[in-house]
Amino acid sequence: MKISYNWLKELINIDKSPAELDETLTMLGFEVEEIIDYSNKYNNFVIANVLKKEAHPNADKLNLCTVKYGDKEQVVVCGAPNVDVGQNIVLGLSGAIVPKGEFQLSKAVIRGVESNGMICSKAELELGEDHDGIWVLPSDAPNGEELSKYLGLNDVIFDLFITPNRADGNSHIGIARELATYYNLDLTLPQIEYNKYDNDINEFNINIENTDDCPRYLAMVIQNVKIVESPDWLKNRLKQLGLRPRNIAVDATNYVLMETGNPLHAFDLDTIADKTINVKNASDNEKFISLDSKERTLDSEMLMICDNEKEVAIAGVMGGENSEITDKTKNILIEAAYFNPSSVRKTARKLSIHSDASYRFERGVDYDNLLFAANRAAMLITKYGGGEVGINFKDIYPNEIKKDKVIIRFDRCRKIIGLNLSNDEIIQVFHNLKWNYEVNDEYIKVESPSYRVDIKIEEDLIEEVARFINYNNIKPNFRSVSDHSKARVPKVLEKPVKRDKIRNYLIDNGFNEILTPNQISEEITSLFDDRVVKMANPLGVELGVMRTSMIPSTLKVVSKNMNFRNLDLQLFQIGKCFKSINDKSNFIENINEQDYLNIVLTGNMHSKNWSHSKNKADFYDLKGIFEDFNSKYDLNLKLKENKDFSVFSADSLSIYDKKDEIGKLGYINKLILEKFEIDNPVLILDINLSKLYTKKEVEKLYNKVSPYPVVDWDLAFLVDKTVDAGKILNDIENMAGKYLSNLTLFDVYEGKNIETGKKSLAFNIKFSAKDRTLTDQDINPIIDKIIKMLKDKYQGQLRDS
Repeated sequence: MKISYNWLKELINIDKSPAELDETLTMLGFEVEEIIDYSNKYNNFVIANVLKKEAHPNADKLNLCTVKYGDKEQVVVCGAPNVDVGQNIVLGLSGAIVPKGEFQLSKAVIRGVESNGMICSKAELELGEDHDGIWVLPSDAPNGEELSKYLGLNDVIFDLFITPNRADGNSHIGIARELATYYNLDLTLPQIEYNKYDNDINEFNINIENTDDCPRYLAMVIQNVKIVESPDWLKNRLKQLGLRPRNIAVDATNYVLMETGNPLHAFDLDTIADKTINVKNASDNEKFISLDSKERTLDSEMLMICDNEKEVAIAGVMGGENSEITDKTKNILIEAAYFNPSSVRKTARKLSIHSDASYRFERGVDYDNLLFAANRAAMLITKYGGGEVGINFKDIYPNEIKKDKVIIRFDRCRKIIGLNLSNDEIIQVFHNLKWNYEVNDEYIKVESPSYRVDIKIEEDLIEEVARFINYNNIKPNFRSVSDHSKARVPKVLEKPVKRDKIRNYLIDNGFNEILTPNQISEEITSLFDDRVVKMANPLGVELGVMRTSMIPSTLKVVSKNMNFRNLDLQLFQIGKCFKSINDKSNFIENINEQDYLNIVLTGNMHSKNWSHSKNKADFYDLKGIFEDFNSKYDLNLKLKENKDFSVFSADSLSIYDKKDEIGKLGYINKLILEKFEIDNPVLILDINLSKLYTKKEVEKLYNKVSPYPVVDWDLAFLVDKTVDAGKILNDIENMAGKYLSNLTLFDVYEGKNIETGKKSLAFNIKFSAKDRTLTDQDINPIIDKIIKMLKDKYQGQLRDS
């Protein structure tokens, strides 16, 4: 927010230097990011008069101009076609720095003739655009006067950083009020005077359909206005604050915006159908052309200002082309309103519009100051554009906004600030602030003013006391007065020990970690789980809900890498997923929050190498990673058939912890990949880590290596092609007993010499004991049981060796 030093002095009788105000404003919580001194910018630029014009003896297009400023005369070489005798011009003297190009003027010899200074154009001074050459000033411009003084540019601009909670700081009156309180000065507001006429109260109508998003709407009429350029002082002040002057109607509303912090809008009343304003929500997919000439697509959550035929403005954000002020405008409707900050914020984000009005409405404006702001704009418009203001205006305010009443306890205030302040010293702060309050022996009950939307709790009031007694008066106390000996983080918020172990394990195995936001678009995450948790105040549509699965976030990273031709990826991500459930016992009511792990393979597993014939990552690479992970942490997880192919393809398996499915691994469905514009196959292991955190870690014990020989059996069976080899492995393991030391499926064969519809599965089974050599009497009964089980359960035929 840019604040004019001269403007502040018009509101408060302050004699502090800019350097002193810099320190005070920063202490009060308004950080001064930059101070711009315009009097220095136009140093050595003066108003001069052209006394004589002669052709340059050595150049056809140059003239020798004798100019006078004060009682001094000098010759300047000028090439502007419009320079002439008798003109008042802007003369840059030796030592002046021309703003455009930032070069310093000095005596120079041009084509053999000495030139002392430069006759300037508006463009060179960064004060406008030129069409004819040099800037010719009015005939009454005072000769010899400094340009900064003549234009009212002898000002200092403070560029302040305003925190989002201090909406009142986005105006000159707001900052002046703060300084007036600190220095115990009177705040002087502008007096309102304008020509009036007795208008019919029913000549225009205001209807508010959505009073939640528009609690108050005020409108007044100005008739017989002439739309002219604003006076120079007003245009220059707006330019210094970063605004572009347009015409007196638009400039007046912008001026009042910077003065009061209240956004206003001026409509051409004659373009408003039936002279009726309706404040209501738009319909989905409606089109609207805003003042920036862009077509906007609306939805039913957006509040609009409409007449009886069309939309004329996006409430609190931007007006429309169909009702804007033009040179032909004669009658104006001034809008001063209070719109719900969250409504404006959502609309501005969805439409990607950032305006001075939306910036202030999003933070909260002074809802009790609407009439003053509208009157102030009407005064400026009629003073310079003529016309009269209707004495009857419409102020629709069906449900008055209740001001918060907040208590500040004297003892609590002293304890938090750390100073032994008297009750009277604390009371004096709120007296100087001119806020309404009630006092008793223990506390003050303060009514938060309409311009301070941030005053909600006791600590807000304590902060006011600390600010106005000056933070510099608070001496630091480094002794701790808090007892943390009994305070513990709730168990649900404690960092799981296994999380970092798993992270380090994957990093050690060559995986790169990725991090993505918990927020994502509802359209994407609902493809994976429709139990979405919506954000109350999203940063945008793309971050509108909490993710229900990490897979879409992971696939977005894969897609972006592939766009940059990073095709060989081995990634992992550990993060949170959130699902809406009907369970009030959760840490956050009705929201399930759990950790998930994604492991990703795509492209080549190894860089190009003569020793690797197989390079592309496939299902068995990912399955091997899972089995190593499963073994590393003794998780005893099982892989079973996956029956849900909405996200994963048929080449996938479900991961089970006993009877609970806790994840999946395999290829991602091609339809899902298409939505992320991914052409290459992608393998993902997706597992619920929160389920694994609860599993007890198995104590690692040393197992003595058996000194006795291993009994090694190979069994091959013919079974139907549809039989799951994994199920057979599980059944053999369960039946092999205590002597089983290793079990593997080492061959799967179909084709020549194998009956159609059948396949051969070959298993290697190893047995050993720690205390003796096993005999046939120990092993043969086990082998017989396995063969019988395979015949009975799977109709397996034992193949001859």
